[in-house]
Parts: sequence; structure tokens; C-alpha cells
Amino acid sequence: MCGIAGIYKFGKSTVDFNEIKKFTDTLFHRGPDGAGYELLNNNLLGLGHRRLSILDLSELGRQPMVFANRYWIIFNGEIFNFIELKEELLQKGISFKTDTDTEVILAAYQIWGKDAFLKFNGMWALAIWDDIEKKLILCRDRFGIKPLHYVFKQNNFFAFASETIAFNELKDFNKKINNDRLLFAIHHPSNLESTGETIYDDIKQLLPGHLIEIDHKYNLQQSCWWNTSEYITINNSNFSKQKEDFFNLFENACKIRLRSDVPIASALSGGLDSSSVFSMINYISKNNHTFNRTPNSWKKAVVATFPNTDIDEKKYADQVINFLNAEAIYTKPNYKNLPEDILKTTKLFDAISGTPIISVTDVYKAMQLNGIKVSLDGHGGDELLFGYKSSIYDLFDYYLTNGNFLKAEEIATTYSLMVEPNNISKTKEKLLQIIQNHKNRSIFSRLKTRIFDKRNTKKNQKFLNGDYWFNDQKYTNLQQHHKFNSHYPEQLLWEDFFIKHIPYNLRDFDRGAMQHGIEIRMPFMDYRLVCFCFGLPIDSKVQKGYTKYILRESMKKMLPETIRLRTNKIGLGAPTSHWFNNQLNEFICDEVSSVSFTNTNIWNARVIKEEVIKRCKEKSWDNFSANKFWNVLNAHIIINK
Repeated sequence: MCGIAGIYKFGKSTVDFNEIKKFTDTLFHRGPDGAGYELLNNNLLGLGHRRLSILDLSELGRQPMVFANRYWIIFNGEIFNFIELKEELLQKGISFKTDTDTEVILAAYQIWGKDAFLKFNGMWALAIWDDIEKKLILCRDRFGIKPLHYVFKQNNFFAFASETIAFNELKDFNKKINNDRLLFAIHHPSNLESTGETIYDDIKQLLPGHLIEIDHKYNLQQSCWWNTSEYITINNSNFSKQKEDFFNLFENACKIRLRSDVPIASALSGGLDSSSVFSMINYISKNNHTFNRTPNSWKKAVVATFPNTDIDEKKYADQVINFLNAEAIYTKPNYKNLPEDILKTTKLFDAISGTPIISVTDVYKAMQLNGIKVSLDGHGGDELLFGYKSSIYDLFDYYLTNGNFLKAEEIATTYSLMVEPNNISKTKEKLLQIIQNHKNRSIFSRLKTRIFDKRNTKKNQKFLNGDYWFNDQKYTNLQQHHKFNSHYPEQLLWEDFFIKHIPYNLRDFDRGAMQHGIEIRMPFMDYRLVCFCFGLPIDSKVQKGYTKYILRESMKKMLPETIRLRTNKIGLGAPTSHWFNNQLNEFICDEVSSVSFTNTNIWNARVIKEEVIKRCKEKSWDNFSANKFWNVLNAHIIINK
């Protein structure tokens, strides 16, 4: 895990050493263990690398790395099956000088060319320069776990980096906010990431499963090297066999992600996904299933706590810790410097997130302070196995509108169990009434999930309208759709995975963790497991009132039953309303009263200021209103950094 950067000039000028160094070193936080810079192709190409040492900690692992006196690479990520690939390449007569996965990438590329990417099981963003063909190739992993941003100025230059923050220091480039995309991100903070766009003019993202090639004549071509739908096989085996296969894939996905030469831990929330990963790690250890590249220290859990708030999950995490007799490190917010820390982490984040990113960074800061460099986390389980309330409601709506009332009733039960415990009966009653109304052909409206939570209150009516904050400014709706099978409920998961949640969550956790130099590994994002889960029938994912059914059944006796059968989801986020009513109350009033906030044409500062100060005085912030205002405050901080 590292930070990579490159500048390729198209013949009109050359790259200066200090230019590539300055551009690369903006990513110091991603790679605090070392740096490397190379000027190639008569100084037309500059490659830079900030190193976070994970495999082969010696200088032999330094990048940019050269292989066969021809191929140069800068690489961010991990190839988890590099040991198996290395054995295969040794049999073909390839010799190696290092114990890194980076060298394996280059050797594989020499033998198989672009087909090598199909052999990799991992996460990566990389650039390879072929010094004979004078060709530059950039590649991003199947699902975009590792980031890669670029600027292409035709007939002038091409530049790329792991984070948008790097482009602050790109020579002869004016980094400028794009108001249209900024407005879209404020209104839909989770949807911009999947489009390949950013909130900045000219800065784009290489899409997941895509690559870019620039030939010796500076022609740029982007193409798709991976399409998940082509690798999915519908699974018609019985559930017992499905469960066995799922367990084996999940175990192996965890096992190969334990390969490391530095200490590993897990971020544990007490939810089903993170608890399953941590439990599987302990199962692997107990049964001596580890590999020889597993470090001595890898059995700790780091738990984020938010005392006296409704998002604190410590009691759930403790049940897992006690059940496994494991060791835990607990974090809690530092309220002494909270406003300053909010500003610092948000500026470095350099994008719009739906929650203050400090809630993520604090977990990985604790890891860094405890000498940990790698975290095995549970991201991806929700998107693969119907873990979101909104997806379950859409599934309910799907069965209802298709006249399958029996399945609609079953999903109504599932949905009602996912809400707050004191709201279960009321929610189920409303859903069953919707079904009855539909059966009776009475007036039917597709109610959205907000009718079942606290947002639809009189004091939030203005917030629900929302647009009055922005002077009726319009923005381009960049929302995308990836078709899998429009007549099949799996389309709901397809949208969750490729559009709504995964791209956004991957970005947030990558940038949040890398602010403290921590690499996140995600067993649920193993491409074999992803393809397997998309091939499963719905009943293997949602059954008997439970989401993630196959995971719950696979984890029997490996988790406390209270965790294995836990249905309410909280998720790692900031207690924004609590902070706005307390520790950040004065801070946000000062911000909306500042000259920089009021002198903008992006939002209606007078109206927002009036609303914010009123709520601060009354201490009447709730989760919905606080999160809505946070998106604007986030943008304000980014614009004025």
C-alpha cells in the first residue's frame, strides 16, 4: 500500500526532478516509510512512489522498480496470490531478486502481457512503463479498491496520482472546483464516485476494471479489462453445498490476506461482517491454517467507541472479544481538539463524504500508534448479501408490484427487524397494511423508507425540500446504472455494489486509513467470493427474516448467537447530531458566519446561516438535519482549504 504519481509530457518540455518529487511528496501520508523518483524516456516521463513497507521491508522493495532492464513499475496495493504466481513463473525460468509482490507483477506482465491482470487476486493501482515499446500502461483492480486519478491534456501532458490532493502541486495545472459536480456531490455524496468524475475540473478517475494505454505517439486509449457479469455462474446446487463452498472461499480469502511482513489487526464494529472476518482469522489461527508469510502479531481488534451516543457499538464488539478471548484496543473521539481535527482530516480528504471522515481516521490512527500497518475489515458484505435497509425495502417493493404477496410479507418481516427495536412492530404493521391495500386495489403509493424513521417531522419539512438552500440551482444528474438483469432482483445488489455504496465506501476508507498509513484488506471483496455471491439465488441471501443468510449459517458456532443473528445495522460513522448539539456547536455557528461561507454563489448562505444558528441555540439537531448540513459544511471546508 503506497502512494503513486506520474507526469508524462508529450514532447514540448521535459519533467524536472523537483517537479515529480514535489508532486509525489504530497502523498507522504500514504507512504511514510520511503520514497523513490525516476526520470525516464529522455526525461519526458517522471514516476514517483511513496512507500508503505508491507512485504520485503528491505531496500530491494524500493520503487520505482525495474525488471529485465525493460519494465518499470510504481504500484499501490497488494497481490495476495503472489506466492502461487511466483512458483508458476519460476517454473517458466524466471528468476527473482526480491520477496515482493511488485516484482511478481512485472514478471507476470513480461510473460502474459495484459492477461496477467486476470491472474491477480488482489487490489491495485499501478503504472508500468515499457522502455522498449515506449508505452505507458495504467491499470486499476476489478472493483476499484485502490484509487487512481488523472489529468489528460491532449498534445500537452498526462499526469496521475493516488489522490486528488496531489494535483495541488502539479506544475502548470490550475486545480479548480467544478460547481456542477460539487452540487451533485452535496446532494448525493455517495453517487459521484462511481461515475469516474471528481469535484474538480479535468481530474478524473480510472474506472474499476479498466486500464489506460499511451503509446509512443502519445495516443491515449482506455479500455475495460474486467467485466464481472462475464464471470458469474448461476448456482443451482443445494444450500448445504452452497454454504460449504461459501465457507471455503471466505476462509481462503481471509487466509491469503494474512500474508504480511508487518503486524496486522482488524477494525471490529460488532456488526456481522467485521465480526465474521475477525472470527475467521481466529479460526484460521486455531486450526494452524496460516501461511509462512503471516506475521507474529495479527490477532488484535481495534474498536471505535462513541460514548453516550446512539451509534456506539462497544457492547456488541465486546461480545465478540469475550467469545473469542481476544485482545482489543478501544478508541474514542478527542473532544479537546475536535474542531481542529475535523478541519485537518476534511481538508486532507479532499472530497465530499456523507459523514465527518474523522470517525474513520481515528480507528486507523489508533492502529498506527500501536505499531499496526495492515487491517482486515468487513467491507463488501452488505453489498453482496442485502445488508442495507434500503435494498430490502426495494426488494419488498419488487415482490409487491409483481404480485408475489407471500414473498412481500416475508421481506416485510426482514425489513422490520432491521429498524430500531422500539419501532419493529409499528414498521411491520405499516408494511403489511401496504400489502393489504395493494391486494384490495385501493390507492397505493410506493412509500419510501423515510416514512419509517424520524425524518418526516414538521421541523424537517424544509430539510426534506432542501433545494431552497441552493437558490434553485440545477446540477447535472450523473447517476449511472449498470445492468445485470433488469428482470431479476439481483439488479438491486448490482446497483449497491457498483453504483451506490461500494465505490463511495472504498474511497472513504482508503483515504481515511491512509491518512495514517494503514492498509485495509477486505476478504469479502475477493473477486472469487464476489462472483460466487452474485451467482447465488435470493433465498440464499434473504431467508427466514434474515439478510446475509448464507453468511449467518456459515458462521454458526464461530460467533456469539447475539451477533450472528443481529439484525439492526449501525455502521461506522460520526455522531454528527450529538457533536453539533455539543462539542461542535460553537464551531459550526462561527463557520456559517464567516466571510468565506457567506460570500459564495453555490448555496444560499443567509438561509442556511439562519437555520443553523437557530438549531444550535435550540440544540435541536437530529441525525437527518445534521447529516444534510454536514455535506454543505464539508464543501465549505474543501473550497476554503
